[in-house]
Amino acid sequence: MTTQQLKDVLLAEHKRDVKLMLIGYGIIAGVALLIIGFLVWLLLSAGVSIGSAASGVAGELAGNNVPTYVKFVLPIGFLLAAGYLFYEYYKMAKRPQTIEEFVKHIENGTRVISINDSKNYRIKIPLYVVNYHTGAVQSFAMVLEGKNKAYVLPVPFALTDEVKDLLNENS
Repeated sequence: MTTQQLKDVLLAEHKRDVKLMLIGYGIIAGVALLIIGFLVWLLLSAGVSIGSAASGVAGELAGNNVPTYVKFVLPIGFLLAAGYLFYEYYKMAKRPQTIEEFVKHIENGTRVISINDSKNYRIKIPLYVVNYHTGAVQSFAMVLEGKNKAYVLPVPFALTDEVKDLLNENS
């Protein structure tokens, strides 16, 4: 395997990883919409109008009998969840530049000091009794000589040995 083939393999696995991440987030969003839709259906079937229910909740939250920290917990939770999703997407968007940088170091003869592999599941569905994990992606965390940065890059399961052989040739 050459460094150009390594770059192509890493970029292809990156695209697969992004696709799995988007599918996982789509499943989460779909389940959230189903739960919200079910709650709205329950309210409508109980004969409560959505406007009066929302104004009743808003009126209670605006009242003095609810502690102030309760008013901010839900919005802060939503903001933190959205911020986490955007941060994960930002990291994924920067990965092609990281792959370019890593391959450039390998081509210049920089040695790989350590390789740690891990398996991440991109699609997680928690059920009542069993948690269903699928969409496995193998990642290598590689440290180069003279660099204070660990390069965490996805590697296909089928090419694990070939990639390790190529990286160990530079060691």
